[in-house]
Amino acid sequence: QQQQQQQHQVHKAVVDKGALSITSEYDDDDQSITVNSLRGDNNNNSGGGGVESNNSSNDMSNQQETKLLITFLLMVIVGTANKVFQKLQAIPMYNYPNSLNLLQNFVYVPLCFAYILPVSRFGLLNNAIPHEVTTLPKTPFAIMGLLDCITCMLLTFAAVYLPGTLLILLPQAAIPISMILSKKIKGETYARYQYLGAVVVVLGI
Repeated sequence: QQQQQQQHQVHKAVVDKGALSITSEYDDDDQSITVNSLRGDNNNNSGGGGVESNNSSNDMSNQQETKLLITFLLMVIVGTANKVFQKLQAIPMYNYPNSLNLLQNFVYVPLCFAYILPVSRFGLLNNAIPHEVTTLPKTPFAIMGLLDCITCMLLTFAAVYLPGTLLILLPQAAIPISMILSKKIKGETYARYQYLGAVVVVLGI
């Protein structure tokens, strides 16, 4: 009688798989069959979900790679057009580089804030400028803005007085210089092909 009572004693089993929670009551004789069937169902469900998640992740990575490629091509086109038109505008303004500097800054600053303020305030473009950025200390940004202003001024004088080929080549010196400073200040390490690229830039200059 005790053996029969133990065999027919009712147990509870809870099978959890993600958000799925199944509670069932069964006898000892059916224990292995019930648990195996539940595990099989969960494995099948998880397998299907894994395939779907892999497909979605692959689609997202492909979309990101496509966006990255398009952004890179646009950056190359816009950067090239910027240098070309920078030289073209300097030809009639050869005797007025200071006026050209002032004109560029008066146009550049309002256009930047016309983009920055709406994006940071209303979270446009997938919240490209999150609220946490606006709470950061402004001193580093002021230093960056000052350096950017000096760069713009020097580039304007270079566009006026230098030929177009040097106008393209000289800014490439920023690549080996930034690599040297990053290695000395921040301890950055670079691969051999990156050093090779920096050497090619220096030889081109």
